[in-house]
Amino acid sequence: LRHSTVAPIDPMRSVHAKRLVYNMSLDNKARCTSGEEVLFIRSRGIRDNGGSNLDTVLNINEDDCVFSCISNLAGYYDLFDCVSAQYDSYNEACTLSSDPPRDDRLTLHGSSNFYEKICTKPEITSRCSGGTVERKRQKVLTGLLRDSITVGSVLECIERCIDVDVKLPFKCMSALYYYEEATFNCVLNDGSAFTHPNSLFDETSVVVDYFGIDECHGIKEIRHISDIGNELRSVVHEGGILHKQAARPLP
Repeated sequence: LRHSTVAPIDPMRSVHAKRLVYNMSLDNKARCTSGEEVLFIRSRGIRDNGGSNLDTVLNINEDDCVFSCISNLAGYYDLFDCVSAQYDSYNEACTLSSDPPRDDRLTLHGSSNFYEKICTKPEITSRCSGGTVERKRQKVLTGLLRDSITVGSVLECIERCIDVDVKLPFKCMSALYYYEEATFNCVLNDGSAFTHPNSLFDETSVVVDYFGIDECHGIKEIRHISDIGNELRSVVHEGGILHKQAARPLP
């Protein structure tokens, strides 16, 4: 018998190729028009490897990096039309880009967080009050669906989950957006990857993204360093710890 020496096909490769067909953009803008305000979409462990029109600032913390993108300033004085920012915690480096992010340029990077800048209604940003929306590409949350609706864009799906004026009969904690579907393409959940981490799974057959709005409800992940050099992560809600995630060595 002959055995093939060809490496098995990674099931994620085919779906990533499909992602290139669809518009993954969140309509990123450097400057919001009148009646709009800035909201950031964060992807943890992701960086943009192929961006252009970049400006990197060193010896800066993550909050100041994001603020630089909000204010369109690289450093204190250099004007810069920022549409995305990435922060490398290991090198304390902030890289701002004036190019809209492209899905095919994004790669995994353990010490980096990637921020996409979008403009939305003030009602949305006031609900989140400085928090960010968490994006996880090709992830789905199972067992927590409360509603499935038809929307015209991924941004509208996020807004429907956040917007208190929608008057949903439940607290929407996260949304899934299915790019290939024309109807019922937005799934609204009453739980999230933070509150139900064991319900989050990879999706390898259809093009979908997960968006968590925990920070709009006052739930934030905090990080602190233990005395043995590990980074501990805890999810806190209104001052009380919901659960601690596993420790991992610092990079």
